[in-house]
Amino acid sequence: MIKKNFFSIIFLLAVSLLKAQDTTNEYLRIVNEFEKNNREKFNNSDDKIKKHYMRYRTWWDYRLDKHQNIKAYRKVWMDYYKNNSIITSNTNKNLPQMTWEQIGPSDLNLTNKINNVGRCVSVAVDPTNPNIVYIGTSNSGLWKTTNALTNDPKAVQWTCLTDNVSSLGVWSIAIKPDNPDVIFFVGGVRQVNITGGEKYYSLGVFKSTDGGNTFTNILPLNPDDDVAFTQILFHPTNFNIVFLLGDNLLLKSTDGGNTFNLLQGFPDDSQLRQMAINTSNPDELMIGGYNGSVLYYTNDGGININNIYNPAVFGTNSENLFPAYNPVNGYFYVVYYSGIKKTNNGGNSWETVFTNNPPYQDLTIMSYVTHLAISNNNEIYVGGIKCILFSNDLWVNYLLPSNQIHADVRAVGFSNSANGAPVFIVTDGGVCRNLNGGVYGWESINGNLTISEFYDLDVCISNPEIMLGGTMDCGTLKRNEDGTWLHINGSDGGGTSVNGYNCNYCLSSMGAGPQYLMYSTNGGNSWAYCSDIEPLIKYNTPVFRVPASQDIVYTGVWNLKKSLNNGTNFQSVHDGGGTYVSCIDISPLNPSYISYAEYRNWIEQGMASSLNIYNGQFWYTITAQTTPYPFAQDMEIVPIVDIEFSPIEQNTLFICFGGLEAAGKIYKSTNLGQSWIDITYNLPNIPYTDLEYDSNTNILYLGSDFGVFYLEQNSTTWNKLSGLPDMIISKIKILPELGEIVVATFGRGIFKTSYCTYNSTPLVVNTNQIWSSDKKLFSDLIIDNNSTLTIEKHLFVPDAATITVKNGSTLILNENSILQGACKEYYEGSIIVEPGGRMVLKDNSTVKLAGNGIIYIED
Repeated sequence: MIKKNFFSIIFLLAVSLLKAQDTTNEYLRIVNEFEKNNREKFNNSDDKIKKHYMRYRTWWDYRLDKHQNIKAYRKVWMDYYKNNSIITSNTNKNLPQMTWEQIGPSDLNLTNKINNVGRCVSVAVDPTNPNIVYIGTSNSGLWKTTNALTNDPKAVQWTCLTDNVSSLGVWSIAIKPDNPDVIFFVGGVRQVNITGGEKYYSLGVFKSTDGGNTFTNILPLNPDDDVAFTQILFHPTNFNIVFLLGDNLLLKSTDGGNTFNLLQGFPDDSQLRQMAINTSNPDELMIGGYNGSVLYYTNDGGININNIYNPAVFGTNSENLFPAYNPVNGYFYVVYYSGIKKTNNGGNSWETVFTNNPPYQDLTIMSYVTHLAISNNNEIYVGGIKCILFSNDLWVNYLLPSNQIHADVRAVGFSNSANGAPVFIVTDGGVCRNLNGGVYGWESINGNLTISEFYDLDVCISNPEIMLGGTMDCGTLKRNEDGTWLHINGSDGGGTSVNGYNCNYCLSSMGAGPQYLMYSTNGGNSWAYCSDIEPLIKYNTPVFRVPASQDIVYTGVWNLKKSLNNGTNFQSVHDGGGTYVSCIDISPLNPSYISYAEYRNWIEQGMASSLNIYNGQFWYTITAQTTPYPFAQDMEIVPIVDIEFSPIEQNTLFICFGGLEAAGKIYKSTNLGQSWIDITYNLPNIPYTDLEYDSNTNILYLGSDFGVFYLEQNSTTWNKLSGLPDMIISKIKILPELGEIVVATFGRGIFKTSYCTYNSTPLVVNTNQIWSSDKKLFSDLIIDNNSTLTIEKHLFVPDAATITVKNGSTLILNENSILQGACKEYYEGSIIVEPGGRMVLKDNSTVKLAGNGIIYIED
């Protein structure tokens, strides 16, 4: 748990004197640069830059104010953090009781690809007990295990220490060498950078004195302090001295981290990430990072710091310069694009350790250097796309076996032993260990760690245990009927869809650079590119199936497209005059009602959204210039992020605005968009992501960057849904047939709940029907009009509900079918078979009755 401490801090960091980079118009500048002249820069960029730009747009398009200022999101985040809550929850008697279950994915249930659950960026090992390991994640907070060395790597148990702070990124962790109960970490808000750096706006420096049970922010920042703390490090001999590195500054504490003083401010674009200290002469430090022309050095403890970068040594195209100190030979080492250099005289002269030329594999392996670490026995670990091991300055190999280690190794953690073993690394897929160090014998120890960042999720209606979701850096993942997960496509997932009545037909966006929509006809075993559709623009491109005709799929890039054959090929059906399609919905009551929103995505076109609605006869478009709609001003500045047709009222639909400037967030129309009312009510001004309406309870659910909110029918008060972490919610899926809700998060995987409730309006079956999939009742069931209802799987019935079979009608429980309780295993209600009615139980069918449960057959 994190505690707040905003009033007793001596904060000596004069951030305002550093002239932090003005990010007010950064978004507009970048978007215009890439989009002008028919996307000239985007089209001519390499795949790496395209990937970064798409991530940038996916993240920021829905999180800006009217000035497209990224600092506005920081303020929202800081307000949430200070208040520990963004809205107060009330007790509501009509909300069904819900118990949420975390269903993965983790190494416990991910069967075909190990170390593929989500991005970790920092690691620290308890200096007195290597069983205790801390890891920092990109969006999922700080985690701890106390059994890191258990025999079975899947039995490693992780606990999140920061559950009460939403989507916290943890960039660096430091444990006090003489007292491991004292732990520091730097954490903050994920802030996607167009250069690819996952920069964080820091909330501050957090300290624990009880082994991570509680943390206090000892150095809080304000939203205008454009600071990203990147590393915190103890002095090797005087543990009262703590160095704190930011991307453009260096601070020092001499009182154990109670106060910090500014040692040096650096240019805004320094992108500093890693510092190294001479353990024999701690006044000597070297600092580098993601700016290939910046390498700072001091030999007086930081009083005087100079840039010792030399293009004659490192070249002019080095993207990264990461330093580390070698305690065996007393050299500072620096890894960069072309290899490794070392110096023992402050950079006056350099020796070549390694040159990245054949036969040493692909040059691109070291073009993405993220970390450099050196153990006490002269083993050098170079983190990047793969992790390379050097011993005594000689190339050894990549860490093996490769199937245990996800791409993109972010950090290395050594134990306090003679050779640094056991050694731990963190990757874009989790955490790995090696008990002895070296190349061989690495194994994933993700255990129960569940930190996947889902962009999207879909659920198979006929078999709702089957799910399909696209994740960041871990590809498209599929959940099987038995609860296991499979990696089925790509390295970067995105929008996904599964045919609700034939789960073999799937759609998935995939690509490590530009994204493409792909289809599968065999449940994801193989994939092919969809035809007649352009490369996708963002990672959350909408893919939507017609509720009653799941073979029909809609998606959109530059206009709305439709497929009649599960996505094999598409054709354009409408162009609303915008640019990219942000969301799509189709009425479950009248599939001829279609709506989609577009967003003009660069300033020369005007940053504006439009809403297109088809009423079964013609299209009409609502824009900022259309009057007299109450959200005209909102459409000028922010996108529509979701549309939801009501499943109970044919002409009713809802829209949700993103961004941080909309006067209203949620609007409702009861006449197919002809007029609208604002139902934002008490919602806070934060980013929202998804709208879903539950027809069983008449509750409207709303996903956000801080959890799920809900609005009951005829209420004017939104409330916060309890039982879930305050995470970024990517998708909410409601399965009304089963009374289940599935929530996909961007950082904590998938959560699921099943609820039971009862309403007084009976479900009447008056035609012959076969219920071939599981179904849950929420009211009385009446079988009438000489009809036959056949149950082929499970029928879940709440105790308050009565099943009545009328004269001439029949209820059949087919072979192996089960009728049981909805809220618990056994049903305690009544089944009434009236005179002339029949109830048939076939082989191996079961009725689970208990307590007051009864089958009453009338004479």
